[in-house]
Amino acid sequence: MIIWNPKKPDETAAYTIDWGPELLLDAIESYSLSVTSGAATIVEQAFAGNIVTALITGGADGGTTVFECEITSIAQQVLSKTVTLYTIDTANPKIPSSSTKRAIVALAFQECRLNNYQFDLTPAELNAALQKLDNLMAEWAVTGRDLGYNYPISYGMGDLEDESGIPNAAVQGAGLELALRIAPNMGKSWSRESKQAYTQSMIAIDTITAVPVNRLLTRTTALGAGNKPWTTWEPYAVRGNRVTNSGIG
Repeated sequence: MIIWNPKKPDETAAYTIDWGPELLLDAIESYSLSVTSGAATIVEQAFAGNIVTALITGGADGGTTVFECEITSIAQQVLSKTVTLYTIDTANPKIPSSSTKRAIVALAFQECRLNNYQFDLTPAELNAALQKLDNLMAEWAVTGRDLGYNYPISYGMGDLEDESGIPNAAVQGAGLELALRIAPNMGKSWSRESKQAYTQSMIAIDTITAVPVNRLLTRTTALGAGNKPWTTWEPYAVRGNRVTNSGIG
C-alpha cells in the first residue's frame, strides 16, 4: 500500500505513483486510477513513462480516501496498487517535499557503496532498512527533529514507494543517518568525506526544525531596544521574570 502525504481538504495537490521499480525494462501501456472509498476526488490524471500522476482535490476533515491504480504493461503484465490519502485541516507539509522513502533508502545503501543495491539486496533486507528509517524518524520526532515524516498506518506496513513527507533539504541527512545505522551490520565504514557531509547535513536539519525561543528582557536591556519604560500608563509591565500590574506597583 502507498500512503500519500496528507493534504488539507480545501487544497488541490498533485500526487504520483512510480511503477519503475516493478516494471524495470518494461513500460506502461494503459492504466486506470479510481476512488474506491472516501470523499477526495480526482480532478485530472495522466501517465508519462512509468509514472502515473493525479491531481486530487477535496476530502473530509479527518477522513481517508482510498484509490486503486491498475496498469497493463507493454509485456502484458497486469499490476495494481492501493493508495491512501489522509485529509485534515491542520495538515502543514513542509515544502518542497517530493522524495519517496525508496530515495532515502537508496542514498543510505549508496553511501555504503552498494550502487546497484536493487540487485544486491533481498526484499527482506530492503524492508528491514525501511523499518529502520521509520524508527529513525520516530526517534528524531521526540528529540526535536520532527520533519513531518509520513509514518505508515501501522508499524511495519510501510512501502518504499510511499512519499517520505520530509523536506527535500533533509533527505541527504536522513539517508546519511540511516547509512550510519546499517553500515556496521554490512561490515562497512565511513570515509572522511562522508563524515564531513554528515556534519553539514545535520546542521541543515537542525536549521529546518529549529523552534524560535521567546526570552524575557532583562532589567539591563536599554530602553528603545524592545524595552519600554515602566510607567503607570502601562497596564502590565515585565520586571525580570515577574509580571506586575502597574496600578498595584
